[in-house]
Amino acid sequence: MLDCWAARAHALRGDTKTAAALLNQADDLYDRRRDGDDPAWVYWMPQPSLTAEAGTALLTINDLPAAERSLTAGLETLDADSTRDRNLYLVRIAEAQVRTDRIDEGTVTARAAIDAAAGVDSTRVQQRVDDLLGQFPAGDPRARRLRDYCAARLTGIQVPHPGSLPW
Repeated sequence: MLDCWAARAHALRGDTKTAAALLNQADDLYDRRRDGDDPAWVYWMPQPSLTAEAGTALLTINDLPAAERSLTAGLETLDADSTRDRNLYLVRIAEAQVRTDRIDEGTVTARAAIDAAAGVDSTRVQQRVDDLLGQFPAGDPRARRLRDYCAARLTGIQVPHPGSLPW
């Protein structure tokens, strides 16, 4: 976990090589651990490359395909009660999709992130969704509909079923 946090710090500094090396090191250490040696408190810790920290570091160093793969695999490890974490993973996945000009996919993923955010009372979660929405092309009608959906969903206004929306 410490290597993942350090990787994020190096990614923010623009040190792509060190960030990638730390992420690889974290997974190598995780893979070498022996059954029975883990302390009881580590039950919650997934493989390092499946953490939001690793995916965020990969986004920061602009390795968008690796970020999306890591975040998607990590999302699948979350249990149903992890609404806040689910939102974080979905926001980061949508960011990778938008940054690779896959706006349709990013819109669907962002909508799922908004749905996850609706169940969380957190300024940070709301800010994360707002930041994501700011990355969509301003004049794109899908982005406008997504912003409208977000405003309605996060204020409790009933919105149409996803199948009835034109995206």
